[in-house]
Amino acid sequence: MIHKRPEDNIRDLIKAQKSIRTTRLKNLVEPILEKVAWQEEALQRNVQTIRSLNDRAQRAEERLKEERRKVSDMELSMRIVKSWSEEKS
Repeated sequence: MIHKRPEDNIRDLIKAQKSIRTTRLKNLVEPILEKVAWQEEALQRNVQTIRSLNDRAQRAEERLKEERRKVSDMELSMRIVKSWSEEKS
């Protein structure tokens, strides 16, 4: 039978306690890290959605400006035609 020295027993005990603490800490931290990773993915999806919506809004705004220019041009043309027709009368 091999006899261990007291220092060896203490060293083994410290190593076992360290292993237990490490395992407990890992078990506490892993779910938190998984949740953080899930939230990060959700944030990235939200950012993409916001960018897409911003792009659509910008295109809609550009179309609106173009349509307003067309209406303004049509109004000007109508005034010119009205003025011209009044002059002829």
